[in-house]
Amino acid sequence: MSKTGKNILFVFTAFTFSKIVGAFTSFALPKILEPESYGVWVTLLLIISYSPILAFGTVEALLRQYPYYIGKGEDKKAREIERSVAGSIVISAAILLIAGYLLTVVFNLAVIETYLLEIRLIFVTAVICLFSAFLFHRFAAHQVFYTYGIVDSLRAVITLLIVCSFAWIWGLRGAVSGYLVTEIIVCCISAYLSKRYCGSVTADIDSKRIWSAIKIGFPITIIWWVMTLQTSVDRVISAAYLGAIQTGYYGLGISIVSMLLLVPQAMNRVLYPRINMAMGQQSHAFEISKLVIYPVRILSITTPLLIGVLIIMLPLIYNCIFPKYIPGVTAAQILLLSIFFVGLSGNGINYLIANNKQMQLLAQVTICLAVNAITAFLMVRMGYGIEGIAISTCIAAIILASLIWTTVFDKLGYTTVDKWKELLSLCLPIIALIALVGTMKLFLPSLLDSKDEMTIVYALILTTAYAVVIAFVPPLKRSSRELIQFIRVDA
Repeated sequence: MSKTGKNILFVFTAFTFSKIVGAFTSFALPKILEPESYGVWVTLLLIISYSPILAFGTVEALLRQYPYYIGKGEDKKAREIERSVAGSIVISAAILLIAGYLLTVVFNLAVIETYLLEIRLIFVTAVICLFSAFLFHRFAAHQVFYTYGIVDSLRAVITLLIVCSFAWIWGLRGAVSGYLVTEIIVCCISAYLSKRYCGSVTADIDSKRIWSAIKIGFPITIIWWVMTLQTSVDRVISAAYLGAIQTGYYGLGISIVSMLLLVPQAMNRVLYPRINMAMGQQSHAFEISKLVIYPVRILSITTPLLIGVLIIMLPLIYNCIFPKYIPGVTAAQILLLSIFFVGLSGNGINYLIANNKQMQLLAQVTICLAVNAITAFLMVRMGYGIEGIAISTCIAAIILASLIWTTVFDKLGYTTVDKWKELLSLCLPIIALIALVGTMKLFLPSLLDSKDEMTIVYALILTTAYAVVIAFVPPLKRSSRELIQFIRVDA
């Protein structure tokens, strides 16, 4: 097996473990907290999601430039960028602390007064997260994926033990406090492992070098920031127009969806520094193409089955485990379809960033953010609730994946006809899945809302039918062969 394949397998294994453990956390919190408190929890987590913007992209510069310089054999420049990024994190943490203080002191809003302590704790947690993220991504930049996976797994276990136990004792406030304790522990462990496996690093607060890192990384982080908005605007609109209870229902669906994204996340995190190193080494276009396209073809053929099975089984899962959240099951089923397109987008984004197409990518992500926000707002106004918001999320994901991959194929030299043929080939598995589910629904009316043992029978029927499609449809057979080739050949 190739080194890249081993890294993907290890990170995937670690991700699988962390997501399984994380699933217990995701499932436990909705049961421990009431829907309203859970809705507030989901909303508070947006502060954690948005806070990395204050690093102005320097961590992204580390992920992009460190392996690039190593690939070119310029180790001194690689170390300089690493020290500059560490310095930028110190500055960003100070800015975030000040921002959190001003928010809770200057703005006299009722919602802030109600959850004042929770908001302050989450800001302190966000500060710790900045340091944790730097150390965590340092493992990826050095391609020390063994340690990378260990830290990710430890985080999941510690989160389960501390956040859930604190939430069980003290409710929402306990969950937020537990999150802070968790991040402190993870940051300390990451600091020790970072020094041991990647060497010591000092913070270099040199304005010129930090500015140089910002110029490289800020356009990239703006893309991720807009993508964060793109993937979280649904919760913002739900919280603003539908209230905490409906947002709690919707938030559980988001948690389930995030679990299935572990495979593309593992693949994208391993391949991003590898693609940057290949660009630094000026590898042949064919070698870069293998890193960019082959993994996505594999995802496109494997992900739909997971989506389809979970769509069928979700009503039973909700009925047995989350009876309080049953009103959100349809929205969750709709959201599951977005996994395919979100998963497809990641490695395309890796390539476009490595190929210095950040501004083009930013325009595409911004368009999809606008589409998601406008469509979600209109869906709510028309009375479709969280189901309408879920539909808007899927539409935006489809548009973004299409824009990204047509651009990637264009940069790789595909003709117009070949570009659209390849895009159709990538989407063929999800089209096949939708067709299979639609056909089964005609003959089995209870397919999508069954809460008894027939759910398992339906899932087995879908699995068998999908396997037959993979075995006999030529483009899907090709993807299966590429899976074996990607594992065996050193990429």
